[in-house]
Amino acid sequence: MARIPLVDSDDENADPLARQTLEHVRALRGRAVDPNVYRAMANHPQALQKLVEFGTVVYF
Repeated sequence: MARIPLVDSDDENADPLARQTLEHVRALRGRAVDPNVYRAMANHPQALQKLVEFGTVVYF
């Protein structure tokens, strides 16, 4: 079974939009750890950004 790599917001090689969005998630949640679902979605930064926007309206 294939595994989806998890993007680390501290990784300098990560996409800048992904890193910025993961930092935004940290600020919204008030936690120092990024949930794995967001880290997996960060492989496609635009999708992650839209997921966070949706979550902000519905949840945060």
